[in-house]
Amino acid sequence: MPALLEALEIEPDTQALVFSKTSFQQRLISPATPRAIYFRDDAYVGWVRGGDVVEISTVDPQLGAVFYTLDQKRADSPRLERRTHECLQCHASTLTRGVPGHLVRSVFPDPSGHPILSAGSFVTTHESPLAERWEDGTSPARTARSAIWATPPCPRCQAEQFDREAGANVTDLTGRFDTARYLAAESDLVALMVLEHQTHLHNLITNANYQTRLALNDERIMNEMLGRTDGTHSPTTLRRISTAGDLVVAACCSAAKQSWWLRCAGRVASRRALRRADHATSTAGPCGFDLEQRLFKYPCSYLIYSEAFDGLPDLVKQFVFKRLDEILAGSVNARSTPSHGRDAAGNSRNPPGDQARLAHRSDA
Repeated sequence: MPALLEALEIEPDTQALVFSKTSFQQRLISPATPRAIYFRDDAYVGWVRGGDVVEISTVDPQLGAVFYTLDQKRADSPRLERRTHECLQCHASTLTRGVPGHLVRSVFPDPSGHPILSAGSFVTTHESPLAERWEDGTSPARTARSAIWATPPCPRCQAEQFDREAGANVTDLTGRFDTARYLAAESDLVALMVLEHQTHLHNLITNANYQTRLALNDERIMNEMLGRTDGTHSPTTLRRISTAGDLVVAACCSAAKQSWWLRCAGRVASRRALRRADHATSTAGPCGFDLEQRLFKYPCSYLIYSEAFDGLPDLVKQFVFKRLDEILAGSVNARSTPSHGRDAAGNSRNPPGDQARLAHRSDA
């Protein structure tokens, strides 16, 4: 694992530990043998103790999430195997808006790690309330989800029957499983929050890409049927594109507004590792952490510098840039009515992308 993470330029201190059986290697996952997740801004690695393979996924600018496995047996020439159908059964569903995406989900597990689906589950993003989040570490609110599971005689517990105090504010995992078998001894809050933000926004960027291409293809077919000139964008097409683009804008601009993490107690080592990864290995721009007033220093997500964002079709990317310019100018907020990327006369507007990306650097 250290060699693999080094090759992929992923820091071991980004480790997040998951003890629920929510992977295709679920038989090996339990509270005593959690699955470890490591990541950077465009790649993720999942490792299960004793598993046959290492799970790897990347973010392709056009396809979205792409999945691979690497056999854990020693080989002279290690080879990544592309996985599509097995992984996309879960990773291209309503939980990812129907596009190939990554998924962070909070569940109520039983003592063996099986999710009790009758108790409900939550897709976790940077906007999720504390009561719906999963974490191992010091929480700023004791209502947060943590290392808890249902105990007999409650095989089909409801959410209100869980004792949230039992696993809250855990700062030392050594008594829960053999931490020496992992690359880090903890599951850090800062890493978890970055993971929740990043997977959510990656999925929205992929969704905007797919929805724009679908809308333009549908419009091309309709134009051929009606004899209209190619490139004429109907209000329906612009509305479909702006709806998907607005979701990207809102997620880009809301990542930093997490004031309830004021007392976040993420590990110093993890903060150092993530900052080092920002500047040394990240393909996106440095995200920068605040961790006092909010999660990130800048009010616009670092993923605006990513290859996935650059790979968006021009029409939706222009719309996103225009909205960011309007937000910076103070004329709209991140959740106001979409303008469909056109001025009052109906003419297309193309704001300069470099200027719009100042949103990432503005401390206003």
